[in-house]
Amino acid sequence: MRPPKTFQKRRVLDPSWTLNGEYVVPLLPIGHYDVSAEAPGFKTSLETGIELNVNGRRAVNFILQIHGRSDEIKVEAGLSGRFR
Repeated sequence: MRPPKTFQKRRVLDPSWTLNGEYVVPLLPIGHYDVSAEAPGFKTSLETGIELNVNGRRAVNFILQIHGRSDEIKVEAGLSGRFR
């Protein structure tokens, strides 16, 4: 995550988790943030302009899409020698 005007990055490798499966990143300064989520094998997802206020909480939900994989099925047919 990074506040856009300062261009400082903060990488959250081990956020706190709630019982509902939500992640929590406490003690961030107020401002506008760009927040991204990434995982091996998935495209990076980015949400921009997330505004944080004093004592505020914001939910940012990500849907990660599979990266670099395509499913292709190739079917070939031909006549065998006895049907010619």
